[in-house]
Amino acid sequence: MSIRSFFKRMLVSRETESIIDRIPKPVGSFDYDPWGYNTDAVKIAASVLRPLYEDYFRVEAHGLEQVPARGRLLVIANHSGQLPFDGSLVAYAMTTNPHHPRAVRVMVERWFPTLPYVGNLFNELGGVLGDPENCSKMLRNEEAIVVFPEGVRGSGKTWDKRYQLQRFGLGFMHLRSVNRRRCCRWGSWDARRPCPRHFI
Repeated sequence: MSIRSFFKRMLVSRETESIIDRIPKPVGSFDYDPWGYNTDAVKIAASVLRPLYEDYFRVEAHGLEQVPARGRLLVIANHSGQLPFDGSLVAYAMTTNPHHPRAVRVMVERWFPTLPYVGNLFNELGGVLGDPENCSKMLRNEEAIVVFPEGVRGSGKTWDKRYQLQRFGLGFMHLRSVNRRRCCRWGSWDARRPCPRHFI
């Protein structure tokens, strides 16, 4: 028995498995998509994130019914914490959306894939190098993409700037206009405290 099979058997509930199996995400015969997404890895990660999302952070996600069931989607979010847990929380909210669960691809910083093991794990969970070309290709492939335009400037805010948006790139606006697709705004606040709240 592989380590992944062991963790899946020990951690993944039937409820989590049924929710993630509802996601319309084509993967190849080896259970990976071209960008490294793996359904079993997402099931295990969702099982690990569930108590953090529901009990520790106590996230309140509003407006999930506005997320389309299929098609290209850009979710534009702000960073609101020192550690970038907000990307994981947004991905969990979208993956377990009771209206239309979606597999989301979170754009990550260029240095992230260079981390041993962690970079590969994030690829399996939906993380993709935050490059405009990658994003355009995934949008053409009808993916849901989460973008944090503030980047590391947003996650590295000092305490006195915790409620201020930092300077951010405008590449997401170009991608949205070129691909002519829906764009959801996602606001996060209070992530420095134990209870962030997220809104679309």
